[in-house]
Amino acid sequence: MRRSSFFLPIIALLIVGAGCALSSADTKRQVTELPNTAPADSVAQTSEESAKKLVVADVQVESTGDVTVEPVVPPVIRNINLKDGEFFFDPKSISVKKNETFTITFADVSGHHTFNIDELNLHADISAGKVITVTAPANPGRYSYYCNIGPHRTLGMEGVLVVE
Repeated sequence: MRRSSFFLPIIALLIVGAGCALSSADTKRQVTELPNTAPADSVAQTSEESAKKLVVADVQVESTGDVTVEPVVPPVIRNINLKDGEFFFDPKSISVKKNETFTITFADVSGHHTFNIDELNLHADISAGKVITVTAPANPGRYSYYCNIGPHRTLGMEGVLVVE
């Protein structure tokens, strides 16, 4: 009886270990590398692998060998503050790069106005604090923006988006 009670925990550990081995073979893992932050003189390192800390998350990924991990850096989106009032937009000209994504924040809006760029199929009612996101076209050029309320455009409420 004593022998069986001695071996019972060992057998249980072997069964659990085998189950873990099977599940880790079936589950693919995503590995994210983090830089080693320990001082160089406090860690004996024998390879580049030992110089990295690893964070493992259960996700479905496929690996065909070496894994290269690159940080994901969100693009910086430029914001343009656009003021409008009695038949004007300020600034009258906005310059951007082709394919650039930027935001326009409408400030100091007085009255009811719209913001339109026909070539981009952009048509928006605007109000103070409203933010719209715009992606410039791939083709460089000059694209008019304007307010289409009544005679606002002909009274000077227009400008140009310059795509370089």
